[in-house]
Amino acid sequence: MKHVFISYVEEDGDIARAIATGLERADYSTWYYERDSVAGANYLLQTGEAIDQAPVFLLLVSPDSIGSRQVTSEVIRAFECGKPFLPVLRNLTHAEFQQRQPVWRQAVGAAASVRIPSGGVVAVLPSLLAGLRNLINIEPIHSAQRGIAAAGKGVGTRPASPRAAGLQHLANDVRNRTIQLLQAAAQHELTWVPGGTSNHLIWHAGHALWVQDVLCLKLITGSSELPGGWEEMFKMGSRPASWSEPWPAKEELLVQLKAQLPRLVQRIGDLSEAELDRKPHFPHPGDRRSLWESILHGLHDEAAHQGEMYLLLKMQRLAMAASWQRRTAELLYGPTLSTERTANAVRNFGSFGPHEFG
Repeated sequence: MKHVFISYVEEDGDIARAIATGLERADYSTWYYERDSVAGANYLLQTGEAIDQAPVFLLLVSPDSIGSRQVTSEVIRAFECGKPFLPVLRNLTHAEFQQRQPVWRQAVGAAASVRIPSGGVVAVLPSLLAGLRNLINIEPIHSAQRGIAAAGKGVGTRPASPRAAGLQHLANDVRNRTIQLLQAAAQHELTWVPGGTSNHLIWHAGHALWVQDVLCLKLITGSSELPGGWEEMFKMGSRPASWSEPWPAKEELLVQLKAQLPRLVQRIGDLSEAELDRKPHFPHPGDRRSLWESILHGLHDEAAHQGEMYLLLKMQRLAMAASWQRRTAELLYGPTLSTERTANAVRNFGSFGPHEFG
């Protein structure tokens, strides 16, 4: 998975390459078409998959890119996927960008832009790196690997066992994706429950905390690490409709999700191969699974609830995205499009399709 998808046109290729180089020197991986596309493969599929997988969408806005159909399709795809935007302006002011590209303006929303000064990309790299850290919970590649390796040594000097190391990496990947989805949600999207369903996005995020507490930490330590009342709020079988207390704020949940991850990684790294194969020291009544099976089940369950979070975001944004696609088609092809040609134009922008997580 790449950290940043860079959307640009050929005329801005020098800037895109300079941004990619600067970010990668700071250990943030990037995807941009000139370097990372595969010859002969479908353009829309390649860029769509890359956008789906990258936590951040960097949009290079310039007089050349602002009229690009390809970049517009990428912007729409990123919005549909709930990606945070990092707009970078070249030879344009923010006001000019908003006036000349109303579709992009709506997709970018309130995201602050960075304007490239006469000093070039080097002058804005500190701002871009700070923006990455603020937008989403991602670490530079080497830093994340060093952190897992250090935690994998546990309280002693031995390295993590092979299966424990695998669980550590899986826990890191799964939890960071949960955090990304929660961070991508706007305030009005957090407690929406569609008809015929039971749970909202806040519940799914809190349930991820509960699952790892119950199926990993409590089995190893014998005690819960959840805040008071959260077990009842987020346990299996609980429902928002039956809960009368206020739900935790998004920011509070993010703090707990981030804080639990290093504890998971540490505890898992302390387990030997033999300990993973045995029943937990503090098993649940009637549960005959080994510690390895319980931890793996918990991570699988959290990943499954990510699918629910993803779909809740998608469902809420369908109507707005469809409206923007129609508006974009009219801007590109004219307001007198026939119904059939409008539908074809909308399809050509590559709606979100079958991709779930990338």
